[in-house]
This record gives sequence, structure tokens and C-alpha cells, in this order.
Amino acid sequence: MGLPLRGQSSKEERGERAMTRVWTGLGMAAAFIAIVFLLPIEGFTIGLAAVALVLSWEYVRLARHWAPRLHLGLTALLTLGVGWVVAAELSGQQPLTGGGLPEGGLLTLALLCSLSLGAGLQALFSRTPVADSLPVIGAVVFGALYVGVPFGTLLELRRHSPWMVVLALAIVALGDIAGLYVGRAIGRRKLAAVVSPKKTWEGAIANFGAGLLATAAIAWWRVGEVEPALLLVGGLASVAGQLGDLVESMLKRGAGVKDSGAMLPGHGGLLDRLDSLLFAAPVLWLCYLLLELEPLP
Repeated sequence: MGLPLRGQSSKEERGERAMTRVWTGLGMAAAFIAIVFLLPIEGFTIGLAAVALVLSWEYVRLARHWAPRLHLGLTALLTLGVGWVVAAELSGQQPLTGGGLPEGGLLTLALLCSLSLGAGLQALFSRTPVADSLPVIGAVVFGALYVGVPFGTLLELRRHSPWMVVLALAIVALGDIAGLYVGRAIGRRKLAAVVSPKKTWEGAIANFGAGLLATAAIAWWRVGEVEPALLLVGGLASVAGQLGDLVESMLKRGAGVKDSGAMLPGHGGLLDRLDSLLFAAPVLWLCYLLLELEPLP
């Protein structure tokens, strides 16, 4: 019996990690889709808020590399506030109560004031050194928008149709799987070597193609046709999702950590799994609104 070749075990281990990542991702997608279809909008809102709190916690862990005194509670509170305002402004009514909103962008103004005041107060009263005040303020504002805007957008997608949430999930999940395997098999040209050395242009193209196929398949299944405008939306959402992945990789590399957490086998933290969705979901709904497309039934 010959000795294993050098690098053979590591290749097998990488393959096992890749499979673990795929199965974890598919399991998460199945669980999330079940929640989307089985829970009423109120239950979905509560579940989504819980996810947003976990994402805020993982984000704060990363951001404390630059802002050591960043306060988790205030950042999470502002995140939920951003999500609620985004959902309310998009729907034209309060997400849970159904009451009318004041006109003139009052909620948006309140949101901006809360972000600026909350970030400033956090830097002021957390005994942050003066030289670190701007990183703290920037970390609070970015974190609240980074997680809060997708939170509100996903809530609005679910309000219109559960299949809109499925569409967003399918674009990023299937794209991630295609990009992972194609990149490992034939990837040669680095996409962003400094931020994410394993990402390749070949994998990115496969990711994009899988996003288009997912969009076309779901559209054909639900409405029996595929509008060119919808393919454009799916392509833009795929690109946005890949950018979201790179942004989170940039934060992790800057913080000197491999993963945002350790909740999910093969994926690290919840933020590691949902980083693409954080960018893809808002772009998906924004394109739907700009192109005046009808939500999937």
C-alpha cells in the first residue's frame, strides 16, 4: 500500500468542506423557504428581526477591530429601526399595524436624524478616544444600513409574494454553488486577490449564469414566460450578491478573522452565509420598482 501523495489529504479535506458548505446552504435555504411559506407576515417579521439581530452581533464583532468600543445594543436597535422604516416607506403603510404614514418623508427624516444622533452619542458617551470617534460613527451608520436595509426589503418582498423571497434566495444560493465548483474546477484568473484570493472570474461568470438560470426557471414556473426585463433584474441581483460577498470578505480580512462566527458548519457565521443576500435583495426590489414589473404570483 503506497503512501498518500502530498496534498492528497488536503484536497480531500477541501472537497469535504465544500460539500459541507453546500449541504448547509441547501438546508438553510429549505428552512428559510419553509418559514417564508408557512408563517404569516407577523411571524415572518419576528423571525427576520431575530436574524437581523444575529447579523448585527456578528457585524459588531468584526467592526470592533476598528471601533473597539462599538456598542452592540445601540447598533442593533438602529438596525431594526432602519429595517422598519424601509419596509414602511416601501409599502406606504406601517408593517404590523397597517396604519397610514405621514406624508413628506417624515419617517425618512426621523431615520436620518436617529442615525446621526445615535452614532454621535455612541462615540461621545462610550468614552471613545477622540482619534477613534470617526471610525465608531462610521461603523454604527454603516452597520445599521448594511443589515437594516435588507431586513426591510425582504419584509416588503414577502408582503408582495413569498416567491419574491424565493427568487432572491435562489439567485444567490445557486449562484454561490455554481461559482464555488466552477471556480475550483477551472478557475485561473483572480477576481479580487487581495480581498478574497480564492475568487476567480470563471467562478464569478458561473455565479452570474446560475443566477440568470434561477431567475428564468422560477419565472417560467410561476407565470409561464420569461420577460427580458426580469432577466436583467436577475443579472443585476447576481452581480450585487457577488459584491456583497466581496464586501464581507473585505471586512473579515481587515479584521484578521476567517469567519464572522461559528454557527454554521462549513460556513462560519450567519453573516458568512447571508452576505450576498444583503446586497442582492435590495437591488432586486429596486429594479422591480424602477422597471415597474409585477411581482411573481
